[in-house]
Amino acid sequence: MSQPVSQPSQKIFISYRRDDSAGHAGRLFDNLSAHFGKDQIFMDIDRIEPGEDFVQVIETAVGACDVLVALIGRHWLTITDGTARRLDNPNDFVRLEIAAALDRDVRVIPVLVQGATMPGARDLPDELMKLSRRNAFELSDRRWPRDVEQLITALERFFAGQQGAQRREAEAQRAREAEELKRFADLRAAINTRVHELEAEEVERQRSVERTSASSKEMPPTARLAMLPPSVEAVAHSDAQPSNVTNRVEIELVWISPGSFMMGSDKYDDEKPMHRVTISEGFYMGKYEVTQAQWQAVMGNDPSHFRGDDLPVENVSWNDTQEFINKLNAQSDGYTYRLPTEAEWEYAARAGTTGNYAGDLDAMAWYEKNSGSKTHPVGSKQPNGFGLYDMHGNVWEWVQDWYHEAYAGAPTDGSAWLSGGEQKYRVLRGGSWNSYAYNLRSANRGRLAPDYRFSLLGFRVVAVARA
Repeated sequence: MSQPVSQPSQKIFISYRRDDSAGHAGRLFDNLSAHFGKDQIFMDIDRIEPGEDFVQVIETAVGACDVLVALIGRHWLTITDGTARRLDNPNDFVRLEIAAALDRDVRVIPVLVQGATMPGARDLPDELMKLSRRNAFELSDRRWPRDVEQLITALERFFAGQQGAQRREAEAQRAREAEELKRFADLRAAINTRVHELEAEEVERQRSVERTSASSKEMPPTARLAMLPPSVEAVAHSDAQPSNVTNRVEIELVWISPGSFMMGSDKYDDEKPMHRVTISEGFYMGKYEVTQAQWQAVMGNDPSHFRGDDLPVENVSWNDTQEFINKLNAQSDGYTYRLPTEAEWEYAARAGTTGNYAGDLDAMAWYEKNSGSKTHPVGSKQPNGFGLYDMHGNVWEWVQDWYHEAYAGAPTDGSAWLSGGEQKYRVLRGGSWNSYAYNLRSANRGRLAPDYRFSLLGFRVVAVARA
């Protein structure tokens, strides 16, 4: 029986110019809020704090929405700042909002007001040229109630399509999980059969030893023991693994054995091409995301927005994590600490699985659906198959690598990708308390500038024993 699919989000971002269509934007905000709920409609960027990177804030806000409504009035295209057309300014907020939506495949709906016409491709900056191919919707002042109702109907159709896609993905995921369970059951049956065969062979060998012993009383006990085959348990544990450890600041480390896996997916360009990565050396990885208590013990401060010793530390940049790691290494406790490489992170997150998630997402992750818009104590959900917690959700996790737009040329040995590309953004993995389910996929990749801080961003460490 198929499981019910959760209602998809219905978040709408209204992009507008205040000196072009502020009145229409306010009316539309009220209409959409009345239908979808006020917390589902985002219109202004007044929440940008002093010192924050407004480009990153806009990209984050737009990326959290499912639809961007671009209000275009008569002067939207031609308004100037006194010297040049605003749309030609790379830091123009309207330009940044629409470019962020187009770049992230957010549904963009141009809405024409005041009798405006749709701008042509040649009238737009290069990064907005795709806007000219979007089918526009007209809102007339004279037909406002009817036109708004038709716009809401169109939005509802889009959200319904999202729900259908989510349902199909969930059904496909269940089918993949069922296939994995079948393969596991077949493998277990084959192992049991081999165990029984080994036991039968051991019984027969023992009888042979007894017959030999009866015919040769002088046979030394060590010789008789040598004739016995090794037990199944001895074979299974012949390659002993290091034990899990806890360091001086109470960071618990789980041993991750070497292995290989298929990295990436065929869903998005920056997750392609899928490629095999072989990690030849095992490593220790933090069982949990670094907590505020652990950060406080090393750094003597707590930058987090949400407070609690057992909560993951957040509001830390990639650069901040390096300072933490340098101080941790200065303790010389026998281990060398670092961030995981992107390949190590995905290998550990998958824990031998091949689907979108390493298990049941609701059981393993704090995310938009269940987090209550906040972080939660580490380890309060179920772990993955490697015994790691919160690899999906709670906070995004920084990794070592620079972000590249695709995996062509990526290392295949599990090492960090530190060459080539723009070297502008560092990679983030795992999604957060504020993320939708698709951002929690094992293959999903995020990116931010290494000096960016936000209440969604944390990390965990990797450790290697020093020689």
